[in-house]
Amino acid sequence: MNLKFLSAGLIAATLMFGAKAEANDFEILAGDKGVTIDTKITAEVAPRTNVYLRGITYADYSDNIGYFGLADLTVNIIEGLDAVAEIQFVPEFGAIFRAGVQYYKEIGDFSFYGLGTAGLSKNPDGEFLVELKYLPEIAENVKLLFSAENVTNFNVDGHNLSSQKLRTGLKLDKYSFGVAADLSELKDVSGEILVDSNIGGFGKVDF
Repeated sequence: MNLKFLSAGLIAATLMFGAKAEANDFEILAGDKGVTIDTKITAEVAPRTNVYLRGITYADYSDNIGYFGLADLTVNIIEGLDAVAEIQFVPEFGAIFRAGVQYYKEIGDFSFYGLGTAGLSKNPDGEFLVELKYLPEIAENVKLLFSAENVTNFNVDGHNLSSQKLRTGLKLDKYSFGVAADLSELKDVSGEILVDSNIGGFGKVDF
């Protein structure tokens, strides 16, 4: 096996995958380009303070493998608003340190999550993430699931990369399944925008 990131599009998709930093679930996506396994774990370590861990492994159908991991420390400021300190890890880049704030709000079957962070390096960058979910109940313990997420990263030279994570299907108690699309757009060293995608089906279990 060749342990590396498979393409610039994969780097964009994994590096930028976000979600509200409070979750315990396991998701697998089997798409036209490869398989992604995504595991999230949250633990309360002190009042108003959580640790959030996430690991994403991607394998294409030629046995090439990519990995991305992160650890967040979140501290609640007021209802729905948290300060976030984050360490991302990518084998090709090592540890990436970030800091920012996140906001979460639920209104009926609709939820909104936003995260803004800045890179803590000699060449800082900014990231913005927005995630929208709609989970209307259609029967006892059965919900329709619609979710859309967009992340954009930029620096003083402009846009670096963006990614979108789209899901639609059903949620049966703690199990979810349906159709999935992961998309990414990354600016390479020449300034060209590289577009990548992985489209297929997904299954997820909350624990």
